[in-house]
Amino acid sequence: MKNSNEMVKQAQKAFDDFMDGRIGDNELASASRMVDSMTKIAVIKLKYNQFQNDHSKIEYLEGS
Repeated sequence: MKNSNEMVKQAQKAFDDFMDGRIGDNELASASRMVDSMTKIAVIKLKYNQFQNDHSKIEYLEGS
């Protein structure tokens, strides 16, 4: 996934696939863990930038 918008689309697709019975709960849980990890990484980067008073772009968030 290139950016946060793409992550949201992929998460929605995984949920839709689960609701339609195309994937199981293990696949949905895996997708959920990936979204959680990517979100936590973005938060860490934002907090680090704030701590360093650094205004450099975070590519993952720029695509949103």
